[in-house]
Amino acid sequence: MQPLVSICIPTYGRVEILKNTLNSIFSQNVDPEIFEVCISDNSPTDETQELLDSFFSSNYNIKYSKSTCEGYYNSIESLKLGCGKYLKLHNNYSKFKENSFQEFINSVLRYETEKPVLFFSFGAINNSSEQKKFSTFDSFLNEISYFSTWSTSFGIWKEDFDALMSKNFDFDKMFPHTSLLFALWDKKDFVVDNALYFDNQDVGKKGGYNLPETFGTRYLGMCHNLLADGKIGEQTYQKIKNGILQFIADWYVNVTYFGNKYKFSFENWEKTIIDLYGEAGILFIKNTAKRKKLKCLIRKILNRY
Repeated sequence: MQPLVSICIPTYGRVEILKNTLNSIFSQNVDPEIFEVCISDNSPTDETQELLDSFFSSNYNIKYSKSTCEGYYNSIESLKLGCGKYLKLHNNYSKFKENSFQEFINSVLRYETEKPVLFFSFGAINNSSEQKKFSTFDSFLNEISYFSTWSTSFGIWKEDFDALMSKNFDFDKMFPHTSLLFALWDKKDFVVDNALYFDNQDVGKKGGYNLPETFGTRYLGMCHNLLADGKIGEQTYQKIKNGILQFIADWYVNVTYFGNKYKFSFENWEKTIIDLYGEAGILFIKNTAKRKKLKCLIRKILNRY
């Protein structure tokens, strides 16, 4: 019997993190016939295979595949493993909250017939847990903004995925899942489920790429192509663009002022920001950094007394 959902996990190391995530799925007594877990591993070691052999070797509906692809293309490899009606891309560090896995399954089941674009924003939008429907791609993207880059938010019905893959689909190397999402612009219905199904584990050393270049130039370039093709309107594009500036400013503070916890690069960031936002963008980021640094300083002083 075809499962309803495939939980598709691309992974590279992080075996203890992955173990916690798998336990969060299999400990919730959800009917194993309704879902499967698909793991694509592009790490050079056998740690993930050893984890599965040691703790998930029997009575677990897990598919495992060793991949030789590079970087974020592993997301696509994990989706390819799925046989479920709905392929849910899932970060290896995103644990399902207690008693939430069945609720997530029920959300997918609710839309099994009409098969809209189904996007899981886990509480990030408007602090609301409600589900919202949209009839146009423009209104949908206006709602989710740059959260369209979040991989754990992404899922796709298998018939849509197979149709795109049959066309020799061209993926962006940093945002392959977002490439798929944007390719669904002509669907008739879009749903944003804002319920809190997941908790993200702290993985540390996150990053490894130039953040302003990746989000400011590459991702915004993808959005600008949508604008140029008439798939979204100017207001939606500007909302995303403004959100990305705030996003970059926040991460500039995290990386610059708060130690070496992350591996994001900000090399040549000022040129990237000027090209996109002008001098006003530079000023915004620097002022954001000053305000946050001052708040942290005040908090430290108050904690002493």
